[in-house]
Amino acid sequence: MMGNPSLGWGKTVAQVLRLGRLHFIGAGLLLFLLGALLSILQGADLVVQRLLLGYLAFLPAHLSVSYSNDYFDTDVDALGRPTLFTGGSGVLIKNPWLRPWARRLAIGLMVCSVFFGLVFTLLYRYHLWLVGYLLIGNALGWFYSAPPRHAMSASFWSRWWCSWP
Repeated sequence: MMGNPSLGWGKTVAQVLRLGRLHFIGAGLLLFLLGALLSILQGADLVVQRLLLGYLAFLPAHLSVSYSNDYFDTDVDALGRPTLFTGGSGVLIKNPWLRPWARRLAIGLMVCSVFFGLVFTLLYRYHLWLVGYLLIGNALGWFYSAPPRHAMSASFWSRWWCSWP
């Protein structure tokens, strides 16, 4: 069950959407369209269906980063004051019972990304490297928020920071 007795379904859904930090989607869309424009300038044909399906592979990966970031950074985000760009959404701090849903959504969105990438690859006969790139991109998004356990220790980051020239 997803709902919390203190919140109705409408407020719960609103909180889950807020976790996605949808204001970042506009920037991602602009970057995606810039890539498409550069392809067109290099001689590629503009095929709207192909553009939309390509974005359907990119969008869930982009959204997944917001959900996984809030999931893994909840404790750290509780220590600071969020801004428009940093500090998480604050949803999991106020509603910790949504934490498992943030994780499930992040993983589900990564699966959707790879699925749409595979459909794109098969439908438009692109090389399977595209799916590989999506797997790598999704993994980087996940590990951006969830670094390996040894990298989470303060001593590791202190040594890393102090080693900068």
